[in-house]
Amino acid sequence: MANNAAQRGKSTRVKVTTVGMAGALALGLVGGIACSQQSQAREVQLEAVSTAGANPFSAPVGQDRTGVTPPAGSAGEFSGETSGLFADNGDTPACDAQSLISNLRADEAKSRAWAEVEGVKAEDIPSFVESLTPVVLRSDTSVTSHGYDDGKFVPYPAVLQAGTAVFIDGHGQPTVKCFNGNPLTKGDANPQGNYAGAGWTGFQPGSVTAIQPSGHVINEHSLVDVGTGGPVTRPGGPNPGKSDPFLDALAKEAMDRAVKSRLDADKALRDAQDVAKTAQQSQEVANKKLRERDDAFEVFQNFVKIFGPNDPRTLQAKQDFDTKFNQHKFAQAKADNDKNVATFAEDAAKKKDAEAKSAEQEAKKRQQDADDSRNGKPVKKPTEPTTQSKPKQLDKQQGDGQKSDGQQLDKQQLTEQQSVDPDQQSVDSNEQPEQVDSGQGGDEQAPDQPQPNNPDQSTNGN
Repeated sequence: MANNAAQRGKSTRVKVTTVGMAGALALGLVGGIACSQQSQAREVQLEAVSTAGANPFSAPVGQDRTGVTPPAGSAGEFSGETSGLFADNGDTPACDAQSLISNLRADEAKSRAWAEVEGVKAEDIPSFVESLTPVVLRSDTSVTSHGYDDGKFVPYPAVLQAGTAVFIDGHGQPTVKCFNGNPLTKGDANPQGNYAGAGWTGFQPGSVTAIQPSGHVINEHSLVDVGTGGPVTRPGGPNPGKSDPFLDALAKEAMDRAVKSRLDADKALRDAQDVAKTAQQSQEVANKKLRERDDAFEVFQNFVKIFGPNDPRTLQAKQDFDTKFNQHKFAQAKADNDKNVATFAEDAAKKKDAEAKSAEQEAKKRQQDADDSRNGKPVKKPTEPTTQSKPKQLDKQQGDGQKSDGQQLDKQQLTEQQSVDPDQQSVDSNEQPEQVDSGQGGDEQAPDQPQPNNPDQSTNGN
């Protein structure tokens, strides 16, 4: 981490290949933190450069830039990995990580509130802050800022003027406003409500940028020099103490599937036990009918010996035997059918139990990946889902005042430009195979099962 931090103080000039916005993830995958304070509807605060706003978390730990003009086409949502979305302040970083850490350490209650917004533990603040990248906003940007009042954070919607110095995390999300230390989370693409605070020349409500965190960790941020407009890269990487939102979402989805699978497996086991009990009872009835049949046959044989085959008593005994014979036949058929149903239910329960165990192992692995990411360990992730919408990019202004074909993000003329292959897409490997409901088989009939055709010949022994 120390080497990574040291590299942030150097400007590296490289050839920039424009990377199209990979597509905003569903809001459910990258939602903000859950907090105990319920944010009430309020005015959208306009925060010009070098203004702290109400209830700042700390004294300035960075320096804003004046005179930064937003590039063309900067309105709307952009992925945090969009090339040229942010500017680099040159040889002097826009924000001072150690100053922010010192300010937060000086007040335990304040550090706890700050960490809660960021979704990290208070003891992880130093490693987390040191992993952030200082940049300058190139456009007026919508955020949710969090002031500090009486031991608690106070969230409010805000628009930060282009030129504001911020820390961004490994997903390209503005995370701290450096002029006041306020933690930041994602803002609304179309901030609702009246605007308050001192505005600035050129501000237009319809020209606000909203930044969607990248679904994956950005190992290298593609920036532009705030002074020259030339391309600059800065190291990114994971943020210790804070897990990857994409991995968090995968872990939650896997856990939800595991819980559901276990519930299904437990229900299948109970159903299997019920039908097994029914099958046992059916076999007991069939065994009873077998004994009654054998007793009736013995009586019939004795009557044949004593009275002869044509005696009315013998004929009545024969009729009783026939009735008992049919009752046993139907009772045994039902017992055999119930046994087949019980076998089917037992197999289904075993299958669902195996599926539940597999889902639990998957959930355990996904949670481990999320924990590893939170601890700053590299994690190999599955391919992220694609978006149906076309990636949105800022326009580059050419020297003659004409727009390019929208493939480059720098407003000023860059030294080199390459276009993005519009057919390049990522593969969605998160699509789950269709699940087949094996059912419980409770209404199944055995093949060619004889059915009673006489209502008086019941199968329950009556």
